Amino acid sequence: KEGQLYAFLGHNGAGKSTTIHMLCTFLKPDAGRVRVNGYELGREDGEIRRSIGVVFQEGLLDGLLTVEENLRTRARFYAMGHREEEGAFREAVRAVGAEEFLKRPYGRLSGGQRRRADIARALIHRPRLLILDEPTTGLDPQTRGSVWEMIRRLQRENGMTVFLTTHYMEEAAVADYVTVMDHGCLTAAGT
Repeated sequence: KEGQLYAFLGHNGAGKSTTIHMLCTFLKPDAGRVRVNGYELGREDGEIRRSIGVVFQEGLLDGLLTVEENLRTRARFYAMGHREEEGAFREAVRAVGAEEFLKRPYGRLSGGQRRRADIARALIHRPRLLILDEPTTGLDPQTRGSVWEMIRRLQRENGMTVFLTTHYMEEAAVADYVTVMDHGCLTAAGT
């Protein structure tokens, strides 16, 4: 539901990333109908892509460019006017607290800083749905906590829906709704 944190659980190979790739319009489903933010997959894919932000397991930003260069380049993909682009850039940087490492190359950031930069990239166009594919894997407990604090704050302030895949039960425990997948099938769902 809109504005909720939805956790999508399952072991490695269960089909979580495949599902995310479908939601992102990279793969076509074999069967069924999918609607994302009210748009039908396969018919309104451009609208779906414009309404979602995605943080993949592996970062997508260029390691040689600074965080600022990466984010400004990403913002240009959305054909905003200069003022809107600048406002979106400033909002994304402020939202994740990236001011302190904005001028540093992405490739020289700590794991937690990279994650924050990845989330800023996903937020640059003000999406309604934020998809997080195992966003805290490999981070130390303190950094995981600060990343989650930031995500929950963003969700509250913007009414954003968050779709999360995770292996950490304590992350799933705070979700509004949880689904468990096994071998490509949903095996459990509920609060």
